[in-house]
Amino acid sequence: MKPDGAIWGSLLQACRVHGNVELGEFVARQLFELEPKNPGGYVLLSNIYAGAGRWDDVARIRTRLNEKGMKKIPGDEEWKEGALSHHSEKLAIAYGLISNKPRDDN
Repeated sequence: MKPDGAIWGSLLQACRVHGNVELGEFVARQLFELEPKNPGGYVLLSNIYAGAGRWDDVARIRTRLNEKGMKKIPGDEEWKEGALSHHSEKLAIAYGLISNKPRDDN
């Protein structure tokens, strides 16, 4: 199965939660290729940089967002973070179920 925008977005959110800048940059590039007009990936990457104190990178991403004519979608950030976190947990559980071999109870 080839990952779609939802998968890459969930992984990017996980990078933000865990503060993994290097992996976040890789994931963001994949997401930008699939969904170049979706501002969510840019905002998440900006938040990853902010969490790492990389303010020049925050400014660069926000400028790029503005240059593309995209705006951060206003909304309840805590709800969105919770929804993404819940979605990521569901993906992790599903992956765990399909990657484990069935037990032989005999």
